[in-house]
Amino acid sequence: PLTVDDAVALLSHWVGAERVEAEPESAAAIARWCECLPLALRIVGARLVARPGWPLAELRDRLADERRRLDNLEFDGVGVRASMAGSYDRLSGSADRGIAEAFKLLGTSPISELSRSTAARLLCQSEASAERILECLVDAQLLETSAPGTYRMGELLRLYARERFAG
Repeated sequence: PLTVDDAVALLSHWVGAERVEAEPESAAAIARWCECLPLALRIVGARLVARPGWPLAELRDRLADERRRLDNLEFDGVGVRASMAGSYDRLSGSADRGIAEAFKLLGTSPISELSRSTAARLLCQSEASAERILECLVDAQLLETSAPGTYRMGELLRLYARERFAG
C-alpha cells in the first residue's frame, strides 16, 4: 500500500489535479476506502475518468457502503474482487482446502489484527497449525504480516472473505 498522500497524488495523476484539488477530503477518503492499494486506485481512477460529470464525493459515498465497495472496485473486466478470487481459487482447488475455509472464517471475525494464539482459538487449531495456515494465507496474499506472529486482514479482503462465506 501507498501512503494516503501518495495515493491521492496517484489519483490526481489519473483523474486530473483540478478534480482532486476541488475535493481533497473526498480524494483522501477514496484513497483510504481503497486501502491505498495501487490496483484499487487505478480502478477508481478509470471509473472517474469514464464519468467526468461525477463529483469525487459520489464515488466516495459508493465506496463507503461496504455492501457495494467491491462492486465499485471493478472496471472493464478488471477488479479487486477478481484479483482476490485468483488467490482464493488456487487455495480452494488445492489439496488443502482447509486453508481456503480458514480464510473465510477469519474474514467473518470482528478481529482484524491476529496473533498466532488468537488465530488458533478462532480456527480451533493448535498454534503451530494455525501459524501454518496463516503463513499460507500470507503467501497467497490473502493476509498481511508486519512482524513475526502478527497478522492482519485488510477490510477489502475481509469483505471478500465474507462474500465467500455467504456463498
